[in-house]
Amino acid sequence: MHIHPDRPLGITGSHESTNSLIKYIGWRAYGKTCAVKFEKSKGKNGSAVVSIDISSKQRNSARFDWKDKFTFQLNQSEIIQAAAVFLGFKDTCSFGFHGPDKDKTLHLKRQHLNSPNFSIYLEIMQGNSNRGIPIYPDDIFFISQVLLDSLRVDHIDISEATIISLIKAWVRNTTVTSNKTE
Repeated sequence: MHIHPDRPLGITGSHESTNSLIKYIGWRAYGKTCAVKFEKSKGKNGSAVVSIDISSKQRNSARFDWKDKFTFQLNQSEIIQAAAVFLGFKDTCSFGFHGPDKDKTLHLKRQHLNSPNFSIYLEIMQGNSNRGIPIYPDDIFFISQVLLDSLRVDHIDISEATIISLIKAWVRNTTVTSNKTE
């Protein structure tokens, strides 16, 4: 179990834009060699996105080097797919061609299913470098909340239960589509 009482829960700050008050919600998970932060924010077009930062430990230190982090931003479509993995409706997803050089890739994979060591392995590759971290059930719970909350930003009147039902339907529809033969 990975409980970090010093880590902020829920709202980590707020920012007032010209049109609305935007709440930034985030969660950090810590591993042996890397730490990851999921944070809800607004994208360039104004819709909600989730930024994922992953950092490595500093040399000869227990501290993480957040100045030398990899950042990956999920758009609304990618948030749906990531939420499907975090909620257990899908085993894996990958996103690529991100960043100014189109050299960033993110992989999520459920591993050690039905085991006390169950986790979701997150890996971000940037150029020729990569960083990865297993995310365990306590952190999966809170990261799932960040993902679901980010989907509600543009559709505030939709309940989380409805969003979860829509994600399930999306998985069913994409599974049927990808299994069709021509």
